[in-house]
Amino acid sequence: HAHRGAAVFLDGKEVGHVTSVATSPRLGVAGLRILHHSAWQPGAAVTLKDGADEIPAVVSDLPFE
Repeated sequence: HAHRGAAVFLDGKEVGHVTSVATSPRLGVAGLRILHHSAWQPGAAVTLKDGADEIPAVVSDLPFE
């Protein structure tokens, strides 16, 4: 999973970064991110880049359902 500070990309453009990460027994890994308004669409597919790792992720509103 991505670590604090990992970059968030949408369509190849950097739109934010991970501010914190937690593991949920129900949801798996969840992270809070600071995102550019262009990426604030629930369901948007983003990519987290943490060093050489690229991790697919999905934007979600709070609270999680």
